[in-house]
Amino acid sequence: MEVGKKTLTEEQATALVEGIKEVSTIVDEAKIGLDKAMSKLTVSVRQAQELVGEVSAGKVSDLDTFEAWIEATRAQKRFTAKVVLDEISAFRAAIENEKALRSMYKDTTSTSKRATGL
Repeated sequence: MEVGKKTLTEEQATALVEGIKEVSTIVDEAKIGLDKAMSKLTVSVRQAQELVGEVSAGKVSDLDTFEAWIEATRAQKRFTAKVVLDEISAFRAAIENEKALRSMYKDTTSTSKRATGL
């Protein structure tokens, strides 16, 4: 074998390590996105509670203001729900990808060990 030339197993191992690093980054990003989505959901709930308080206290004096608040709250809830579902899906996909990569890594190392007689 030439000096500095990697074997097929070394190349596969390197590719798997890179794949696992990439999946780890995706999982971290999904966690950050989920945290942001949950923060927005908290804001949405708080705003809805404020609206209920204002309506109960008689502070909303006209129907247009009330309808504007309702529409804004609905839009934020729809957006937040979509973001949360997207982030959960991305997180699940990243976990499945990581499991698949780890499985491939185990298969590669066991094949390599069998080939070398270890």
